[in-house]
Amino acid sequence: METGRIPPHNLEAEQSVLGSMMLDVESVSLATTQLEADDFYAPANRVIFDVMLKLYATGKPVDLVTVCDELYRRGAMEGVGGVGYVTALSRQVPSTSNVASYIEIVHDRSMLRRLIRAGADLQQDGYEGQKTSDAILQDAEKRLYDIAVNRDTNTLAQIQPAMYTVYDRIAQQYENRGQLSGINTGFTDLNYKLSGFNPSDLILIAARPAMGKTSLMLNFVLAAALGEGLPVAFFSLEMAREQLVNRMLGTVSGVNLTRMRSGELEDEDWGLLMEAMGRLGPAPIYIDDTPSITPADMLSKCRKLKLQHGLGLVLIDYLQL
Repeated sequence: METGRIPPHNLEAEQSVLGSMMLDVESVSLATTQLEADDFYAPANRVIFDVMLKLYATGKPVDLVTVCDELYRRGAMEGVGGVGYVTALSRQVPSTSNVASYIEIVHDRSMLRRLIRAGADLQQDGYEGQKTSDAILQDAEKRLYDIAVNRDTNTLAQIQPAMYTVYDRIAQQYENRGQLSGINTGFTDLNYKLSGFNPSDLILIAARPAMGKTSLMLNFVLAAALGEGLPVAFFSLEMAREQLVNRMLGTVSGVNLTRMRSGELEDEDWGLLMEAMGRLGPAPIYIDDTPSITPADMLSKCRKLKLQHGLGLVLIDYLQL
């Protein structure tokens, strides 16, 4: 950050969030799912929020008594301004019903500070000249993407909030039992085994050469994009884009690929091809056939696609390349 300039912040909003958390259990739930300690500008407020977060994560109540007790246990009470400051937090809250607005203000100022830090770091990299322009561009893109999705890649999260999330998913799956929890694979037996493709899944398809791995993956593409309307990114390091589209046209139209390659089409084939083109043309399928693409390039392109159109599924053919 620039020397002599005060970073964006709102102490009143920070104090109102903390005060609301000590008065209302729903405020605790809302704040702990949308904020983290680093979102608070004042060091004292960061410490107090961290205490509240730990109390909530371990199932303990969050109120004036428990917060003060934990601050004393840590030897941090004097550092945050003493009992007077902590007590004043709950007394100065205009209304706990407005906690969502207070949280939004704190979050917004935190995002602005992160953008300023990212810009300052990138400026320093540019002046130092120790990184290539491509490396700085990739770093800038990653920083901005992480800020856009409000994710700090260096954050370690306690297990309790994730456990509640998993439990909610299990309960939801129970309510919707018999239905897929993930993206349809296009194959009934595979759906049964995997429950579809689910977020954060990493699935490897292994087989000997010429056993149909690419054809299988293209079926996954069609099931996700045509069946569910999900944007799909397909990175092909071996086969050209036109070859892949040719195969997909054959699959969707039902026209024999050999006849398509040789040009020996029958009259009805043309109608089937035109119908398939009408379905495939607007489909959210994005193919990159750059043969020497790097993992960093893939990440960069996926980030752009995610921000511009969304992203439901990523396929790479094939990993050894």
